[in-house]
Amino acid sequence: MTSSTLEMMMNQTERLTINEQWELLTHLMQRLRRQMLPPSMETKSSFSELLRNTQGLWQAGDGLEYQLQIRAEWDKSS
Repeated sequence: MTSSTLEMMMNQTERLTINEQWELLTHLMQRLRRQMLPPSMETKSSFSELLRNTQGLWQAGDGLEYQLQIRAEWDKSS
């Protein structure tokens, strides 16, 4: 693609509504993700599946309590 073609396309996007721009951006990001990630890393799993698959991995007590402690330590050190 030549720079003039890219420039023309970018000018065209200025005529899109905000919602259309978001839709275009989403489409482009999904395409880039598919092109850049190796097939082995490409997943179709949802966040719910991720939660289900990782449930029970943390065995050191209350996870939220641990996060709050760590963040409190960061605040003290800064």
